[in-house]
Amino acid sequence: MSGTGITVKNTTGLGSVLIEQCTITGGTGAGIVINQNATVTLQDSVFVNLKGDAIRLAWPNSSLLLTRCSVESTTGLALDIDRGAATVTNFLARDCAAGGIRVGTHSSVNVRIVNATIAPGSGIAINQAGGILALHNSIIAQATDGLRRASGTTSHDYNLYFQCVNPYVGITAAAQDLQADPMFTSSTNLRPDVGSPAIDSGADMSAFTTTDLDRKTRPINKLFDRGCYEFGTAPSLRIIKWEETSPD
Repeated sequence: MSGTGITVKNTTGLGSVLIEQCTITGGTGAGIVINQNATVTLQDSVFVNLKGDAIRLAWPNSSLLLTRCSVESTTGLALDIDRGAATVTNFLARDCAAGGIRVGTHSSVNVRIVNATIAPGSGIAINQAGGILALHNSIIAQATDGLRRASGTTSHDYNLYFQCVNPYVGITAAAQDLQADPMFTSSTNLRPDVGSPAIDSGADMSAFTTTDLDRKTRPINKLFDRGCYEFGTAPSLRIIKWEETSPD
């Protein structure tokens, strides 16, 4: 693929554009660019081996709902929110040379990130240059800087940091943040393994997500995990109260 894979613009009066179950791979440019006056829902899609940014929101009058998507092995950023509003849930970014997520400086930028796993391998995992950012229940790992804030408004808590040279730059740790090994299954499989501190330690984010990246029910065991994957299997049987009466 040469150039940008998908460009969306001018959807005024047409409702939200739904892009789902796509695989965008091997391109020389960006995977998807959302331009002026576009409302986009992007879900259940994979971006891999791209030379540019995987996903870019580039216009102040546009918005993005991003859920259950993954970006792996890219030269550019996993997600660049230069302008506009975005809600990001159950998002995986791994091995992204330019870094994980960038939050731009434009006054229109308003970003919420819930249950993401951002492990770029180098650079900055979450780079807030400005705007409004809310970051919760996420795993930030394998980066030079974990959460870097230059300007803007930031709300963050219940995140887990691991193998970041500087977990925080321009901001301090939140009360329920953890700095611990998330115990990934392997270097390429970032699902938490048995005993991971990410399991059952997140905040209730049911207002924003009820499934994980694998489409498993979230939460399991009534408690949210941190990161894009929920550990375990939902029970298949409902346990009801058992009462026994002795015969007369």
